[in-house]
Amino acid sequence: MTIKLLILFYFFFFSFLANCCNNNVVEKQNTANVAIESFLNQYERPFTFLDLSGVGNIRSFFSIARKYDAVFIMIDDFVKRSNLSCKHVIDLCKKSCLDNIILLDVDPVACLQRLSECEHFDVVLLRNVVSRFSNKSEQMINIALSMSDNVIVEVFCNNCDGKERVINYLSSKNAQLLERMRSSDIYLLENKFHVLKRKIWFTRLFNKNDYVITSNFKEKFLNKKVKREQVVSEWIQGINLVTFKMCRGIYPECETTKNSIIGLSGVEHNDWLPCNMVIQGRSVELIDFDDPRDNKTRRRLFGEKLLSKILKFVSIDDPKEAESFFWKGVIYCRKDCGK
Repeated sequence: MTIKLLILFYFFFFSFLANCCNNNVVEKQNTANVAIESFLNQYERPFTFLDLSGVGNIRSFFSIARKYDAVFIMIDDFVKRSNLSCKHVIDLCKKSCLDNIILLDVDPVACLQRLSECEHFDVVLLRNVVSRFSNKSEQMINIALSMSDNVIVEVFCNNCDGKERVINYLSSKNAQLLERMRSSDIYLLENKFHVLKRKIWFTRLFNKNDYVITSNFKEKFLNKKVKREQVVSEWIQGINLVTFKMCRGIYPECETTKNSIIGLSGVEHNDWLPCNMVIQGRSVELIDFDDPRDNKTRRRLFGEKLLSKILKFVSIDDPKEAESFFWKGVIYCRKDCGK
């Protein structure tokens, strides 16, 4: 009888401790979310938010994404960094019922430099940066700053290796303290000059600053120099469909993306290609309607054959195979991909 009572006591005691820990984590995330949302509330336009905090913060990611007319993207090597399978992560996304979220299943350390060359984000979030990126924390912060207007960095107050080094680095970059909490500090870094260095993920680097981004809380434009002409176009939130494929996009799922592309059938565009499509979650939009290079000699108009090629490109999981098919199956099929 005594043994049974001891077992019951330990069961309830450790359940109580676990519940306290979970509540503490939720409380910390909620407090941090308030600080992050207070900053995001300044936006008067749709924006693109990149979360590098990892799958452990996915519920917080959902909570913030639910409140804004914006595209929210999370990058993580989901299987390696958690006990969750990709299927389980996708199921969590489905249960969230959010239409504005994107998940990229790739190691951020491996892809962030290339991502910074062909995409631009309004806000990048780095939670628990020291624990997550260790001695690469400063490198990740620096790359994040090169591809966004604003970087929000959370540094926990525990005496972990590298904490003081990261705080000194943030200070050298003139970071502002957004919020001081019991367990962590949240900093803001700003950068107001940005250029795209590549048109898309696998094209060559530009020699000059021909693609300049200007933005504030109210508006955002791409200033593009093409054939000695200056073309200014409104920036559309989201990421390029090619980027989504090269970074192993797992959510939204393939069929959802394909249906969104089919929904664009018949939309007039002189270069109806994946590189001129932006994914915004469950929806896809065509961009770059006003490129002066899309003249009569360079047209790739919508057609059923071209559509089938693009849908096949979207169906390929392996990034290298997708890249190869993009060039051989989509780009160099002008003669047979029209009507």
